[in-house]
Amino acid sequence: MLTVLLLTMAPAAGLDPHAVLARVKQATGGAAWDRITATHSTVVLETGGLKGTAEGLEDVLTGRSVSHYELGPVTGANGFDGKTVWSQDASKQVRIEEGGEAREAAADDAYRSALGYFYPERWPAELEYQGEKAAGGMTFLVVRANPKGGRPFDIWIDAKTNLIDHTVEKAAIETRTVFYSDYREVQGVRVPFSQRSTNGEEKYDQHISVQSIEFNVALADARFAPPAPPTPDFAIAGGSSTTIPFELLNNHIYVQVKLNGKGPFRMLCDTGGANIVTPEVAKELGLATEGALQGRGVGEKSEDVALAKVHTLQIGDATLQDQVFAVYPMASFSKVEGVSSGGLVGYEIFKRFVVTVDYEGSRLTLTLSQAFDYKGHGTAVPFKFNQHIPQVDGEIDGLAGKFDIDTGSRASLDLLGPFVEKHGLKAKYAWAGPREPRSVARRC
Repeated sequence: MLTVLLLTMAPAAGLDPHAVLARVKQATGGAAWDRITATHSTVVLETGGLKGTAEGLEDVLTGRSVSHYELGPVTGANGFDGKTVWSQDASKQVRIEEGGEAREAAADDAYRSALGYFYPERWPAELEYQGEKAAGGMTFLVVRANPKGGRPFDIWIDAKTNLIDHTVEKAAIETRTVFYSDYREVQGVRVPFSQRSTNGEEKYDQHISVQSIEFNVALADARFAPPAPPTPDFAIAGGSSTTIPFELLNNHIYVQVKLNGKGPFRMLCDTGGANIVTPEVAKELGLATEGALQGRGVGEKSEDVALAKVHTLQIGDATLQDQVFAVYPMASFSKVEGVSSGGLVGYEIFKRFVVTVDYEGSRLTLTLSQAFDYKGHGTAVPFKFNQHIPQVDGEIDGLAGKFDIDTGSRASLDLLGPFVEKHGLKAKYAWAGPREPRSVARRC
């Protein structure tokens, strides 16, 4: 989601953050902010060698927002209608974002969209003045905001220019800093027309240049609601179900997949995995690639990830149309696995079909949802999406938690460090650390 309303500030003598932010309002428009009810913006996006555009709409009175973007071969949208956080991918598939990380990020965005700095009744937050801090030869005044339902982020104000220089927000896997510049006056208030977002690796920075800002546009509830499902881009030839044999290697599922009618290629099947092909497969298919985005695989080293459009993905008698694939080297993953593969599939397949995994018989069965009629004695377990990954409520030795269902992990169970530390599990189970290298896993 785009946030374009960042503010200026005069040096504050007191340590009351509410008083500090009241001065911010006065310095950047005063009563003019009281007349702002909505914001419509258009911007140019640049990152990883890709360039595109985006359009954003914010309901300043409630924090609702929606943005639509085009970036190279990728299009999509993100929205928050006041209750529901949603996203739409390049194939128009809509996902309700119910994982904690996504909802926390949406709450922070809503706080900023609603100008909670000035109007805490719109979106309350705990505020704390952090004092003066020096960095890069500059002096900053720092205020920490922790919006309701969100996560803390710090606002760094240049004490010399009285402008907000950057914000710092720590998420689960990275700390992201957003720098603001090129402030201009629009209808009596000052807003930044340039943003740069970084996680510390400069080559992957994201740049936003505002092209236009319009205030107090008309709003319709439908603009913020999740879009309707798209026309199906998938089918099963000759029926409503198809069964595919798979290899269970190193406790991972591998299937044979055809891309653009070529192959088959052995590919890892991961419930939460995005579409990936190796550079070697991309070359064999003659795919046109774009960009050099940031990707991480096994280990902490970042790799350049290009994007490409694949016209057909075929698994058994099931076909998906016009899929975007990341082109990503998997040599390090294959080294850990001890088996080579041409890439990865998963989420896009599981999103469209009912998938039955028969580990004993080494078979995957894909069924159209309208044709699925379960007759067995299993227990249905509801799940929510944690980004791409299905997540369920569960327990381990009576300890409640949320657990990701991930065929991309070869472990029976992984527990994240904070959960282990909170419940003293190292001492309880006399855990001595991992005994062997492991593939990337997702558990909480």
